[in-house]
Amino acid sequence: MKICFYDGFDSDFDFANEIASLFPNLLIADHLFYFSSISYTFYFYLNAMELCDELAMDIYEDSYELNENNQNNLDKVRENFHFIKKITHKKNRNKQELIYLGRMRKYFDFIKNDIRRYYESCINDSFLTSLLPFIEDGSFEIKSYGTQINDFNRDEIMLHITKSIIDLEDVISIDDGIESYYDQVTLDEMDEVDDFEVVNIQLWEFPQLHRLSSTQLKYTRDNLKPVLEPFKKDLKELQHELINIPFGFENTEKIKQICINRLYKHIEPIQKCIDESLYIIKIKNEFPYEPKNTFCIGVLSILTLIELYVETEVITDEMGIEIKAEVAHHHDLDSSYFYCFCKTPEIDRSGRTAKPTFEL
Repeated sequence: MKICFYDGFDSDFDFANEIASLFPNLLIADHLFYFSSISYTFYFYLNAMELCDELAMDIYEDSYELNENNQNNLDKVRENFHFIKKITHKKNRNKQELIYLGRMRKYFDFIKNDIRRYYESCINDSFLTSLLPFIEDGSFEIKSYGTQINDFNRDEIMLHITKSIIDLEDVISIDDGIESYYDQVTLDEMDEVDDFEVVNIQLWEFPQLHRLSSTQLKYTRDNLKPVLEPFKKDLKELQHELINIPFGFENTEKIKQICINRLYKHIEPIQKCIDESLYIIKIKNEFPYEPKNTFCIGVLSILTLIELYVETEVITDEMGIEIKAEVAHHHDLDSSYFYCFCKTPEIDRSGRTAKPTFEL
């Protein structure tokens, strides 16, 4: 099972919530695909030295927190950058210019190293270091726009979202802040309310998994795999059943029964396995009063899902129109569709309250 999370640079999705949901997603999925703030953070950390000068300058400049001292330093960086561009494109360079160009290139290597060190500190401060081995072994796939300025094609995230919706193979994960955009009900409340846009189904509780090392996460993940396999099969069937049912009050009973039949039988055995896992017990014993994250399934219409991405500025209005047009060739936009998310408590996540900003 592949879980995909999509987020844009300027979206309303919360960085702290994205982190909190990432760890349960990692334990449940066979493969994670993130095109988001977290993937940018890892990508620029791992590939900072390969950034072209122009892109490095963009990252450095756009994310720089300016004060009077920083402004002076940034002006100097800009000046050196424009000199490099000018000399690089000059046909006949004299010896002095070549020497100076070599020095400036070394200077820009320092800039790129500063970018790398900054994103490394973001990873450390956000308790994400334990995820690096999963990136290395390919189970956590990070996507970004690339190392060249021409790689920044904003349509790429649109193509990934479109494919996930059409193929019905991926499970889309979103921020739990959806409740601020749409009216929600639980599965049990569906019969009582005739005006809702999203149905929530709570499945399992997890402690704050960022406290585990990569080795402990891998052990816990491997321990959960056998009990999760039947659930993953039912989840795949659930998506294929829901896609044939228009989402709405008139189909409440159908949607409710399908979800109960496919999901409820897995809640207790999987929660038992989670609770009895060695390192889960360790976290609970060491932090008995710490709030838990709850892994949930949500059901909505395809149309509402696409509009959510527009509302939260993950994609533009124009991209939303294109996605709707393409998806409509394959599925009714009113069809029911499920996604996953983590309900995250209001707790102090030091260093994880906002998306990374670059400051030196």
